[in-house]
Amino acid sequence: MILSTRSGIFAIRPLSMPRLRARLRGERLLLVMAIAYGWMLSLGATLRDLPSPHQASVVSRDELQRFSLFRLGLRWFRHLLFHAPQRLQVALAFAPPVFGPFT
Repeated sequence: MILSTRSGIFAIRPLSMPRLRARLRGERLLLVMAIAYGWMLSLGATLRDLPSPHQASVVSRDELQRFSLFRLGLRWFRHLLFHAPQRLQVALAFAPPVFGPFT
């Protein structure tokens, strides 16, 4: 770890084990949160693309237009978890690129 002293000199000090563990724990937490965020975005995009009868059980037409993909994903996740847990998929859906490859 690089530290700045009062005199403006930078000193290198090795990380102590508790700090290293806390840092690794924080990095793992960030990874889990990023995956969960992507999963909720994927579920929201899935709900948005479903036919209207399936959407009506979760959100109204007005909410479908107002809510973000993340919020739609949370609603769809909650609905599937309590009403149809066998349909709950753990998958990330990525949109196709908007532009072509560089030449």
